[in-house]
Amino acid sequence: MKKRFFLAIVLLCLVIFSIYSENSHKYPDILISRIYLKNGYEQYEADNFKEALSLVSIALSFSNDSSDAIFIRAVSERNLKITNSTIADLTDAIIIDKWNFFDELTARVYLSKFLYLDGNIEEAYLNLLPFINELSVNSYFTELFIRISLSLGKVEQAKRSAADRIIVDPYDSYSQQILVLYNKDWIKKANEILHEGDPSNYFSKNVIQALIRTNGDNCILLRELYLNRWGNDRFYKISTICDSVDEASKLLTELYFDNIIVDYKELNWIYEILEYDPESIQVLSDKLYSLNFTIVYDSDNDGYNDTSAVYSEGNLLSFDFDSNHDGLYDYLVELVDVPVSLKVLKQDQVYFFHYKNYPDLSKVIVTNKKNHNEYLLIPYKLSLDNIILPEQLFLGIPEIRENYYLPDNDTLTTYSTLKVSTDKEDNLISNYLILAANESIEKIFNSDGVKIFERYYENSVLITVYKDFDSDGVFDTAYDYKDGLLMTVSFDENNNGVSEYIENYETGILSSWDFNEDGLIDSREIFKNGILYREISTKLDGVFDSTIEVISDDQ
Repeated sequence: MKKRFFLAIVLLCLVIFSIYSENSHKYPDILISRIYLKNGYEQYEADNFKEALSLVSIALSFSNDSSDAIFIRAVSERNLKITNSTIADLTDAIIIDKWNFFDELTARVYLSKFLYLDGNIEEAYLNLLPFINELSVNSYFTELFIRISLSLGKVEQAKRSAADRIIVDPYDSYSQQILVLYNKDWIKKANEILHEGDPSNYFSKNVIQALIRTNGDNCILLRELYLNRWGNDRFYKISTICDSVDEASKLLTELYFDNIIVDYKELNWIYEILEYDPESIQVLSDKLYSLNFTIVYDSDNDGYNDTSAVYSEGNLLSFDFDSNHDGLYDYLVELVDVPVSLKVLKQDQVYFFHYKNYPDLSKVIVTNKKNHNEYLLIPYKLSLDNIILPEQLFLGIPEIRENYYLPDNDTLTTYSTLKVSTDKEDNLISNYLILAANESIEKIFNSDGVKIFERYYENSVLITVYKDFDSDGVFDTAYDYKDGLLMTVSFDENNNGVSEYIENYETGILSSWDFNEDGLIDSREIFKNGILYREISTKLDGVFDSTIEVISDDQ
């Protein structure tokens, strides 16, 4: 019996080994792919995205049905700024649904992150909405969904997600902060815990600061708690104004110094505390008007600054703006009395808008890795007025409306002149387009800015080309076209207005010379009955008195 059992086990092992060997032989690429995928995953976890991308690319060359490999490739390419077209890859990874290291939820979170960064906020929200119960297990997942919700104005959803996260992790700082900003019932609960002394250090520093700002009657108790845990820092000093308004003027003079960063809400908070103390408000205003400082502002209360405004002696010099609330500034406005330039970062391109008379543009520059396009606008033909400036200093914060309109290349070209430079050549190319006349001129300059080439178009058809071969700034050669075909070429080497050399393909006169530059042709080559002849005016008077049949170029 035992012998039969042993033989059965042996036979079973042989069968299993046979099947494994057959499958290994039949699908060797899958095994190789898994080895490269494992190594790629280890590099990805170590944030070595370049190495991870290289390894998973090899893995995918052997087998392309791994969700993990496609996920790593997509995220690595995005982190390395190789491409922004990661949406399709992540969608494919979710559809394939073969995971070893990650899962569908992680892929959906990253898909929503990239949709969010690309401005597709509604799509990012809908992608995660069916998974809100699962998001709370991860602090990053919850934070991203809350930020997306707040960007769409869905405060109730943000509150619910924060509350769900608090159940999983009561110490989650970001969720605490959202609740203290938006949930009055939770503030009441938080105050009750704080009255008991908060023995477990339940709340984060940011939450205590928010509670101090919103609790006038409870301010002293909260401030004592803050002092015990985080010391006598800047925020603590400002908070003492709550119960010592008489000392506010002196304190404000000490607190504000040159080149500081001021939270806009902090500034408003101080103004509210000092509402009935005009002397201290005047001291604060005078102090700020004499300094160089930066005001930051979190407009949607998601914990990330959306605007950063730079002031110098009361004048607003510039401000950055985060249009999609992703924590990265993508607009920069620089001002001198009125806006003079706006920098917009969009994926792989940078736009510079220069204003002559705000809000009317005078110039637009678009740059990417290959080209630098400079559009000099026909006056007032294209205007961008989406910048909102504060009416008075400190009473408003600069913003740029969301979905800022960026003109496409066709619109810019229609209403402007264009100068283009590339990283492949030193020449600068300029296109001048006048829509009404339906004409265009293309100009090329050398690296010294000297114009060496011009092309003229009519109805998008080439009609004339001018070239300057010696780069002296004066054209030497003119090419005339008819219906897109070259008709004549003329050459004026000494720039005296008389062409020494002309080619005319329309009349069959291949080439002609005016040796003494009197306007009369002295020599020409012409086809007659299929034979090439050279006719010469020996007296240089335009009368051809000598003819030579040209047999070869040497004769």
